Amino acid sequence: MQVVYLLLGNEQGLKEAYLKELLIKMNAFKSKVSVTKIFLSELSAVGFAEKLFSNSFFEKKEIFIVYESELLKAGKDLELVCNAILKSNNKTVIFVSNSNTCSIDFKNKLKILKKVFYEISDDDKFTFVRRNFFNLNIKITDSAISLMLLMLNSDTKILKFYIDSFALFAKNNTIDEEDITSWISFIRFENTFSLFNSILKKDMTHSLIKIKSILDQGEDLLNVLMSLIWQFKRLLKVQIDYSACGSLQSALNKNKIFFSLNKIYRVGVKNYSISEIKIVLKILYKFDLYSRIYSKNIHQNLSYFLIFSILKLNDNFLMQYSAESKFSF
Repeated sequence: MQVVYLLLGNEQGLKEAYLKELLIKMNAFKSKVSVTKIFLSELSAVGFAEKLFSNSFFEKKEIFIVYESELLKAGKDLELVCNAILKSNNKTVIFVSNSNTCSIDFKNKLKILKKVFYEISDDDKFTFVRRNFFNLNIKITDSAISLMLLMLNSDTKILKFYIDSFALFAKNNTIDEEDITSWISFIRFENTFSLFNSILKKDMTHSLIKIKSILDQGEDLLNVLMSLIWQFKRLLKVQIDYSACGSLQSALNKNKIFFSLNKIYRVGVKNYSISEIKIVLKILYKFDLYSRIYSKNIHQNLSYFLIFSILKLNDNFLMQYSAESKFSF
């Protein structure tokens, strides 16, 4: 029975490393082997099947890496692709998706080798960062690692990029919190933490630019929403504790907000009341639902609507969401 591969999950670093090992085993980097990347948001199932039916005059073997495979849902599309693969003896297909689940099912006509790369725990990320710095002979404090994980909120792929970048200047130094803040701010791609920063400042222009940049980098909107929900929940706890004790610094300390992040949290406390933070959380939960039920083709537009909804909390909007939420914050 012919074999197809199905690589799932949002842990990009480990998934890409596994894919590379798989391609090496298939001799994909040798001559007479063609490797083609396909994105199903850009090519229909019919177009993909046509590529499978066509034969190369120059390569003895062809490998297709099919990204966004979660978009392959319709039964007729699956049947079309399945038949095309069955008639393509010299072609290997690797389906890749950032989702943990996928509806691809070829009804036992093809053998599916599936591997899911779930997001690793914070403890495992901490160990991953410390081990990689150790391998580079670079010393780093535990608090600096924790701050790095908070600011980047990323998988191992992005973490490894920043770890390697530190190797350019930190060989003989111990990296601390200040180094993390200044270096990441200098070289970073936009991420959910920098987006959170702009939202707290109520900066519409930079919030829109940053969320577009984040999605353009390949980040999933659902991951962005989950990160923002976590960060606004943290801000809510700070605001509640501040209201109870009257000391903002005590509230920041109680919630273990890094000293280097005190400034932005102070901005958030100033710009968002407890009731407004709860409304923002309700909005984020609604868009979490939207991102799950609507096609990724409209996620960019959804993201713009999200930013507009958060930063334009007019009176009517406040009244609409003032009812008690079913969510527990």
